[in-house]
Amino acid sequence: MPYVQCTYLKTNGAICTRGSIAGLCGEHIRCKAQFPCEICGKGTQSVTGFCGAKGRCRHAQIAAHGRARTAALKHSMGVEKIATALEGVDLSDLLELLDR
Repeated sequence: MPYVQCTYLKTNGAICTRGSIAGLCGEHIRCKAQFPCEICGKGTQSVTGFCGAKGRCRHAQIAAHGRARTAALKHSMGVEKIATALEGVDLSDLLELLDR
């Protein structure tokens, strides 16, 4: 494996130049990227984009998680309906229809 310098960008704008095999040094390989909260601007790793601090941020995060859970449930129910509808159907016939 090639030996390279760590490419982690520090908060002061400098690049960490410690030696590394994986592209990031042992200290920075564990650092996850943080993005600003959409409401208050604090750093967060949440996929919803909200930091979860007390107040507006927490309520927005709970609502976003609820919407994501509902969407996932609807998607899984749709997949189950398609699977039951396709039971006993020869898939080669469907592929021929799609190729036309």
